[in-house]
Amino acid sequence: MSPVHAVTQVHDLVVRIGRIHDRRCRIVAGLHVANARLERRRRLDEEGSMTTEEGGKKAENTMTPDRLVGDLMSMRDFLAIKEGGLTNTQQHKEHMDRLKSLNNWGVNHCLSSLKDLNMDMVRNMAPFYSVKFTSREMFYYEMFSFVVWKALKDYAVPVDVAQALQYRSCGDRLKIAYEKMLDHRLVLERIVEEKSQELVDCGEECVDLW
Repeated sequence: MSPVHAVTQVHDLVVRIGRIHDRRCRIVAGLHVANARLERRRRLDEEGSMTTEEGGKKAENTMTPDRLVGDLMSMRDFLAIKEGGLTNTQQHKEHMDRLKSLNNWGVNHCLSSLKDLNMDMVRNMAPFYSVKFTSREMFYYEMFSFVVWKALKDYAVPVDVAQALQYRSCGDRLKIAYEKMLDHRLVLERIVEEKSQELVDCGEECVDLW
């Protein structure tokens, strides 16, 4: 592979990773707004219930959004059992639950683009290398291959990071980071689907969030 072709491949990876990171940040911003809307709706529902029932408890058979989601999940589990796929369903739910438990849904460094973060890294690291070394076009991408893992540190498990850092090629580090970030985005989009349904069930708008 020629040096020009190698640089082109790495550049394409950097562009795709940057777009996925921006998408992750937009999703997380929307999830924060969605949770705020759901919380407001729940408070309004509680106040309305106390008014109409004079402070009494809601009937046990009231279909709340949380119960509806739970019932739907039970139906999915039943279908999975019928099709012999319960294990995959359980693994999927565990993956979703882990992401929901993470701070900011596993996304950090949302206040800056990866490009800006990388430029800071380049400026900070340049004094430790010779001018000849830092003037190479690949120096920018080499720094980026470390910055992207900083942006993934709240989602990727330590084993993933350790494996990526063992590669001497920044292209290999970027390929693994791209796959991990793409996986993260796909799981976030599944959470968006669930959250959108919760908003619809509560009569809230959701089309402007994502």
